[in-house]
Amino acid sequence: MKAIRIPVLCGTLLAYFEATSASLIPFPSIPIQLSPYFDNQAASIDTTGFWLHNGVTYDLPTAWSAGDDNVIANGQIVELPNATYVHELHLLYAGDGVDLQFNDTFNLNYADNSSQKRIGGGTLNWGDIRTPNHFDNYGASTNWNSSQIFQLSVSIPSRVPLKSITLPQSVNTPDRLYIFAISITPSAVPSTVPTGPELSIRSVQFSACWEDVIGQRVQAVAITLANLLPGSLASSPNTLIHFKYEVEVTGEGVTTVTPGMVYRLVVADQARFDVLVLNNKGSGIATITIKDSNGNVVATSSGWLITPLRQTWTADESVLSTHEPPTWWNQAKYGILNQLLTRTSVHWGIYSVPAYLVATQPTKFEKSHLEAPSGALWTTENWNASAWLDLIDEAGATYFVCVAKHHDGYGLFDTKNTTHRSSVYLNPYRDFLKELMETAKTEKPNLHRGTYYSFPE
Repeated sequence: MKAIRIPVLCGTLLAYFEATSASLIPFPSIPIQLSPYFDNQAASIDTTGFWLHNGVTYDLPTAWSAGDDNVIANGQIVELPNATYVHELHLLYAGDGVDLQFNDTFNLNYADNSSQKRIGGGTLNWGDIRTPNHFDNYGASTNWNSSQIFQLSVSIPSRVPLKSITLPQSVNTPDRLYIFAISITPSAVPSTVPTGPELSIRSVQFSACWEDVIGQRVQAVAITLANLLPGSLASSPNTLIHFKYEVEVTGEGVTTVTPGMVYRLVVADQARFDVLVLNNKGSGIATITIKDSNGNVVATSSGWLITPLRQTWTADESVLSTHEPPTWWNQAKYGILNQLLTRTSVHWGIYSVPAYLVATQPTKFEKSHLEAPSGALWTTENWNASAWLDLIDEAGATYFVCVAKHHDGYGLFDTKNTTHRSSVYLNPYRDFLKELMETAKTEKPNLHRGTYYSFPE
């Protein structure tokens, strides 16, 4: 949440920064008054008033269960107090349905009377605010099932000042969009010709992820760095980072093992990276230090809360909710796994017999879930784990995820003393998961390995 303008380090400016550095100022966020648009009551939560989350301040009702608390998106035009160059748009929202993809279109209306469509995207799966219950029928009845409110940040090109936002049309759809709060991060518009990028540390998170570095378990600190200059200055000189910056994290019990690196950061953009630290029961606050390619301190930022690396995991929601994807997952560019429509998908099991198809013919995949064969026709005599892994590796993937059991309930592994509906106890009597994982460990140690398991049948 800290920002500073960094002059380009060359000539006399470099000599200047050898002698001094600056403290960063907070990453800005301004709540937009949304209560005049409220037309629905839905929430019952503990969070009230101004709420700071992930570096962004939101204006929530001072009391819940007392009246309307959100607006159902239906093409309303939300006016900004003044036309403003905007770096980022932030939303707190909810939607109908479970595990749905939120892909609604917002219209951005600019001061020059131009407009632009912006699609907000996110999966309605695990929210940033979890509620014990919620209201149905515009507050007429209470639904005692747990509900969630989600947070989304969307980048704005900021080539022209933003005047207003037109909300999506969702009332007459099965997936209505409920908006509880809107905030904006204004761009940093210089009063004179800029001498360098306007850098801002958006967030610093001491994560639950770790890596092994020379036998030491080091914690990943996720940092997001933004260049707050508006897109209108994209063609101006000296407005971007185009050489190496190193970022370190220090504090009581915290030392940097591997600094974060930023090589390029243009106007109106952000860079996310990890700093690996040795956290020896660290406490208190951390300081972020930005250095140029010559090791000179460019700027510092303090006030970031240190969180120790979690060493033990228990079956408690408060603990499990802190679990995060490993650092290698965030860095992976491409992988082979199933179920996610945004990834390359592989399904293979006894349903492959009726689901086999020629490219010009319709698939019977869905029907095969209901009428799965006994497995007698699924001989798998041509299946070869090494061939699969060669294909994955040659495709450039850095990881793969095997379907251990799909919705048909037939497992590709040894189900032990549970159900015997698996390839180990039924035809073709092979433990495919074991074969694949052991072969990958031996022949393709460079590939990360994972499994997918479907609960429903």
